[in-house]
Amino acid sequence: MMDDIEILEDIEILDTKEELKNGQQFCPNCGATQIYFNSNIGKLFCPYCDSVFEGKKIKKADVSKIEGTIIGSGAQKINENYNNIVTLRCNGCGAEVIVDTNETTHSRCHWCRGILSINERIPNGAVPDVILPFKVKKEEAKQHIDKFVMSRTFFALPRFKKEYKIENVMGVYLPYMLVDANTLCDFDGEGEKCVRQYGSGKTKRYDASVYKIKRKFNMTIEDLTIETSKDKLDKDKKNKTNNIINSIMPFDTENCIRFESNYLTGYTSEKRDTNIEELNYKTETQFHDIARHSLNDSIKDYDRGVRWQKENMDIIGTRWISSYLPVWLYSYYDKRKKQLHYIAINGRTKELMGSIPINKPLLLFISLIIEIIAVIISLKILITFEIDKLTLTIAFFLCMSGFIYYRVIFNRYRNQYARHTYEKETKAKVSMLKKEDIYVSMSTNLKNDTIKGKNNTRIDGDKIKIVDKTSVFDKIVDKLSK
Repeated sequence: MMDDIEILEDIEILDTKEELKNGQQFCPNCGATQIYFNSNIGKLFCPYCDSVFEGKKIKKADVSKIEGTIIGSGAQKINENYNNIVTLRCNGCGAEVIVDTNETTHSRCHWCRGILSINERIPNGAVPDVILPFKVKKEEAKQHIDKFVMSRTFFALPRFKKEYKIENVMGVYLPYMLVDANTLCDFDGEGEKCVRQYGSGKTKRYDASVYKIKRKFNMTIEDLTIETSKDKLDKDKKNKTNNIINSIMPFDTENCIRFESNYLTGYTSEKRDTNIEELNYKTETQFHDIARHSLNDSIKDYDRGVRWQKENMDIIGTRWISSYLPVWLYSYYDKRKKQLHYIAINGRTKELMGSIPINKPLLLFISLIIEIIAVIISLKILITFEIDKLTLTIAFFLCMSGFIYYRVIFNRYRNQYARHTYEKETKAKVSMLKKEDIYVSMSTNLKNDTIKGKNNTRIDGDKIKIVDKTSVFDKIVDKLSK
């Protein structure tokens, strides 16, 4: 984990709304307000004068010049609801969905597809700073999702196959925070280079040269993308497959434009329910993961790995921008296990990932048959051929066939380990790198092929839980009021 992280507390509010009121834009030619997003051309369209135009981008300063904390006006602490952008609570699953009441007074929940009503509005919400419009059309998204499902029907839960309807695919804008950072990092540790290996099997040994290594550098990070829904931040939830939604990142966030409610036409959206102070620790930890992985190119000569013993990071400045990012979503609720499965497509890049409920009795039955056949074959091999290391190895792996088959099929349907590899995919630039590599000693007769305590590929950010900062007193009052 982080040994030392410092962040300056100078806060500057970046006004991202300018002349817009509640994210509403007028036609630049005729002044009409009933403009809408035309998904066929990917631009805003005015039906009165047939004008076509795009939203404006927020001018972003050089990340390396950021000092203190800059917060977009849409990323401030969540306050009372904005006039026309209201948040509705779904009576079915409890999700909170943002609706533009200038456009409609009802909508559908993108998680359980229940009908939402203006009567269920809740008293707070947040209008984001920027929005990334949909680029992938609905028909195209439906084709990709349908192809994904059809390739996984054999072991799918019978009820799922019966109730599956591709028409239920919905376009939804999910809330994220885009975070830039200007940092100064200082890493100290030990690295090992393999000089010689000898022996075999359990007697295999290694000799390695040991070095004391130091790396000091500046690093800028652009658009680290963090979920801002408490529910979606928890990727370990047993009753939801939240990792699926996380795994379709990254988005081409450099193409985000200033938020305008017109882009919500034809889509649903979910409110942000976390503030920056709740995301700070998780975000800083991910900064650290990015720094650690960014250094791996500079230590690739240490083939046995590196053990960082001191990892300091001074955060000179950060910039927080609240955003809506586009996702095509199909959800299915498994009543038997009370688990919500998602199939999601990145509305910009077509990146797809999904979870499909599995018919486990059938999978177990097929796996058992494979296991029995494999055991019979392995016994014949041991009887027919001379028993040596090769035949024992073959027999062992054959006996594992049923277990391996079960795990492979389960992972293919559930994809429970799918995740956004932010530590590699986030745009980061290392500069002013100062390297120091000092030979220390030679270690001989080592049993392992990697350095003890190797941590240069460690990832900590996914383990951070978002803590609800509501006080115990507030929770009691809320419970009594209900």
